Amino acid sequence: MFTRFELLIFDLLVLGPALVASLGRSTFFLDRWQRAWPAALLTALPFLAWLLLATGSGWLRFAEQRSFAGGILAPLGLPPDAMLLVVAVGFASVVCWWALFARSETTPRKALITMHLPLLALASAGVVGLARGGLPHAQLTLIALGLLSPLDLSLRTKLIQRPRFWAFLATIAVFALVFGGALVQRGVFEHPPGAALGFALIGVPIEELGFVVALAGATVMVFERFELRAAAHPRKGLIARWIERRLGGYRQQLRPVDQSLPEALGAPRRVAVIGAGLAGMGAATKLAERGFSVVLLERNDYLGGKLGAWKTTMPDGREIGMNHGFHAFFHQYYNLNELFSQLGIDRSFRNIGDYRILAADGRSYSFKDIATTPVLNLLSLARHGIYSFWEVAGRHTGPKMEAFLRYDSDRTFAEWDQVSYAQFAEDARLPDSLKLVFNTFSRAFFSDADKMSMAELIKAFHFYYLSNDAGLIYEHLDDDFEAALLTPLREYMERHGVEIRTGCAIDGVRYADQRFEIDGEDFDYLVVASDVVGTRAIFADSPSLAAAAPDTAAKVATLRPGQRYSVLRLWLDRDIERELPGFVITEREQLLDAVSFVHAIERESEQWAAERTAAKLGASVIELHCYAIPEDFPDDEPAVRAALIAELHRFFPELVDAEIIHECMYVRRDFPAFHVGNHATRPSGDTDLARLFLAGDWVSLPFPAMLMEAAYSSGLLAANGICRAEALREEPVWTVPLRGLMTGRR
Repeated sequence: MFTRFELLIFDLLVLGPALVASLGRSTFFLDRWQRAWPAALLTALPFLAWLLLATGSGWLRFAEQRSFAGGILAPLGLPPDAMLLVVAVGFASVVCWWALFARSETTPRKALITMHLPLLALASAGVVGLARGGLPHAQLTLIALGLLSPLDLSLRTKLIQRPRFWAFLATIAVFALVFGGALVQRGVFEHPPGAALGFALIGVPIEELGFVVALAGATVMVFERFELRAAAHPRKGLIARWIERRLGGYRQQLRPVDQSLPEALGAPRRVAVIGAGLAGMGAATKLAERGFSVVLLERNDYLGGKLGAWKTTMPDGREIGMNHGFHAFFHQYYNLNELFSQLGIDRSFRNIGDYRILAADGRSYSFKDIATTPVLNLLSLARHGIYSFWEVAGRHTGPKMEAFLRYDSDRTFAEWDQVSYAQFAEDARLPDSLKLVFNTFSRAFFSDADKMSMAELIKAFHFYYLSNDAGLIYEHLDDDFEAALLTPLREYMERHGVEIRTGCAIDGVRYADQRFEIDGEDFDYLVVASDVVGTRAIFADSPSLAAAAPDTAAKVATLRPGQRYSVLRLWLDRDIERELPGFVITEREQLLDAVSFVHAIERESEQWAAERTAAKLGASVIELHCYAIPEDFPDDEPAVRAALIAELHRFFPELVDAEIIHECMYVRRDFPAFHVGNHATRPSGDTDLARLFLAGDWVSLPFPAMLMEAAYSSGLLAANGICRAEALREEPVWTVPLRGLMTGRR
């Protein structure tokens, strides 16, 4: 009885490991099954026809007693388990190719183009042999091997030119000898006398060895053609489409816009906007477009707030740009990116290429090839070694990690705002690799792990990673912020009549008779868009405003800045000795959270470095970031500087003896705190005083957004609030899904 399943067992021995390997390699299962199986099935058809011809003509016989179907289902002598073997070999070949050979980049060698000639010679020999009455099975084998050349040329896969393809075929030949030898020894199939050449390797007839190699090569060529087509015309798979539908789409409109309302203001209205960061400039821009008379007040001598830029003087007297530090513009910054597209600022966008974390032990974590579909990207992280499935499958870690997939503003903050990330990591027993990822993520919001609200971290992770398919690869500006960002914004605002006043500190706001008075000027509306420190000071110095909006004033009084942060930019006489993206995150020892290679991404610094290189002098411009200086670290800039440089040398020892030609550094404390328990008293953009609105990255929004997108979106909402008060059409506001995948939609 057992012998009837021998051929089926061989099928499973071939197919089983390939299935397990493809399922274990999440990116293959999720991204390539839909191409691997069609390739195996499509290529199987001509080879099955070949086998049917061989069995029907008596060149090849399968033992009926070793097939579970016997002769009942095989009128042509080809049992179904033999048919399955052809498909199994094809699929296993694709998995072997992709796992061991395809992903290693190789440059086609011109010398290997001549390999087409012997293949074409094999095909010609097979045709001639058939014409002369040679053994048909052997001649068809020659033709099948020879046809790999025209197949490769017609599909434009260029595999014949790649040394690794020939290594792959050699590997398949070895497997064919092992498995085929076993089939022959067991008597599963045989060639009758006179039907084969009689030449065998380890018992395997040469015809069958050629058959398997041709099948494997052809299947891989068809698979690679599908891969090329998928790269040229990306399509989402069934699972990816289901996830997008489940989330309700990745880009959603917050609320419908009444298109029947007028766009332009009828009667004159004056608006004061305090603070010229992204929030203030966003509000001023959109209000000016509608005809409001806007005065933009900024205490600094430059626009931009935390995106501000200014000049620094080099030792040789040259002035060169300096700014607040590297900023990443993610694809899910829907509202901000729409403004940048409108003003043409996005023409200065360049892709960073990779999201990279450098660990203290020398390891590097890359997010470049991580799948981008929500949830599938979590599986892809495991596939790329960021963590192990077994590390998070336990009863402590798994249930805790579900909180990231169950984001819902009300429930998440009710359950997790009183819990720090540090406490969560301890309770969930996070593996070290995930701790590293989340530690760097936490400090990006200017908080150490013991201070960062777990609810805010869940919201941030939902916004950046689990609510869209944009991935973590982002854009950056290719020039100094003044040239690439602030000048276009300034010019656009001025063209629309915005009066910009820099170096204008606000001592206080007086409110009376539904009017706001600032330095003796009256305004119909007020948007306070300064940072948390400035906003608290304004309300503290404005008793009449605080009295008119007591709830808002009380909430503003609870605002706290996050931890101190620092940026140190160094102009050096040498460069690093490895290839890295223009910005990398580091596992800090004391302070260093990230390093930016400014000369590789910013035009002005690139030009400075190029000039020194032309003069045979080394050069680089390197920026060091600390997002959250520990509270117990000395309040001493030289100490901060020394710690940052020491850690730079630990990650890049080749810079230990580098000369610092010039440097700029600052330490500030004006980002909002996303600390434990702060959310309950965080003010929203609307206030308890008509015509008063708040904007900034510290404002509580009705949708998940962080950092620059939160800042600009809050300004957009403030502008919409004023338009609503004047019965004008609002601007559309876009958001990622409001709830996580495991929470569903309301």
